[in-house]
Amino acid sequence: MGAALASSAMAVTVTAPKDNATWDISEDNTIKWTSVSTDTDTLKIVLVNMNASPSISKVIAANVSTSDGKYTMDADCSSDLDQAYGYQIDLKNAAGGILAQSSQFSIDGVNSTSCSSSASASGSSSATKTGSSASGTAASASSSSTSTGAASSIQINKEFVGLGAMFIGAAALL
Repeated sequence: MGAALASSAMAVTVTAPKDNATWDISEDNTIKWTSVSTDTDTLKIVLVNMNASPSISKVIAANVSTSDGKYTMDADCSSDLDQAYGYQIDLKNAAGGILAQSSQFSIDGVNSTSCSSSASASGSSSATKTGSSASGTAASASSSSTSTGAASSIQINKEFVGLGAMFIGAAALL
C-alpha cells in the first residue's frame, strides 16, 4: 500500500507557472505539467483565484491530452480578469476533481496597449446618365478597445463623407 501511495503522489504536477510568477494576459502564456502513465487521458485546465471576491473560476481548455505536458493560452484582450495576485491553475479530471494545482501567481497586462486594434473601410461610387455624375466616399471607420478590469469600453469613430452624393448618383441612374 505504501508503494501505491507514493505512485499516486507523483501523478500530475504543475511546473509552470511558477510561484510568484507574473502573467501578462495580453500575451500568450504557457501552462506546463508532468504526468505518469497511470494518470487520466485528458485534463480540464481552469484558472482560479479564490482570493478574489467573488472568486474566479475560468475554464481555459477542456479535453487536453495529459501526455502533451503543456498548453499555451492565447492572449486574452477581451479578458474580464482583474490585475491581481492569487491566481492558480487547476488541472482537473473529467468529473471535475482537482488533480494538481499551481502555486499562486499574478496577472498583469489587463490594460495593455498591445490589445488595441483598428480597422477602416472606404469606398467610392460614381454614376453617369445623360451627362450628370456624382461620386462620394462611402465610409471610413476606426475602432479601438480598451479593457479596465471587468469593465470594457469601446470607442468607435465614424465619418461619412459624400454619402448624399452617392444617393444622388444612384438616383440619377433610375
